Amino acid sequence: MDDFNSARAIHYLLECLHLYATRGEWYGDHLDWTWQQIHEYSNFWNSPTRSERLRFIDERATEIFRNSRTGHYYKSEIGHQQQFWGFIQSKVGGEEMTVRLVARRVALACLLYTATWSGGEPSWNVKDFSNHVPHDPIYREENAVYAVVGFGRDLWIKTTSLKTQLLREEYEWLLNQEWEASCGQCLTYIREGREQVYPTARSGRISK
Repeated sequence: MDDFNSARAIHYLLECLHLYATRGEWYGDHLDWTWQQIHEYSNFWNSPTRSERLRFIDERATEIFRNSRTGHYYKSEIGHQQQFWGFIQSKVGGEEMTVRLVARRVALACLLYTATWSGGEPSWNVKDFSNHVPHDPIYREENAVYAVVGFGRDLWIKTTSLKTQLLREEYEWLLNQEWEASCGQCLTYIREGREQVYPTARSGRISK
């Protein structure tokens, strides 16, 4: 412990043990995250200000989604060549994980809101999605949802298995949004995903 490098190594090991010991409180294999992503979110989860930050994330994401849905964001409000991540960053500020969690909520809500439904399953409507997500397409061709938003790179989400790619609090946030009556299939889809990933225990509590 007298050696500086050894002391740093031991400190890092203890920190990792603490972070990973609490992983079971929030992580599930359905997320399919890398160890680096797990480590970054564990830092957020173990923050003493987590509750306050989650409230801020929910409130800001709700505001942005509501304004996106009603067409509040016009070209004049979006910086020239500003992409979705940059727009969220300008509206949220703060550190990267906060930006990412707001961006995840807004992108997920816009994607489900603009989807077309058949037999309870969604098909992504790229044009409508692009029109709702606040960003500047800079005249490029957007022929897939991941050309509009960096789902894999920025949001750590695979759109091919979206139904079971969400955090527990993201399912709850989505269900608490003010959806139109026509979005019944969307809400059913979200509930089914939540029950599949976080089945309700007999006690009424959500199991880990």
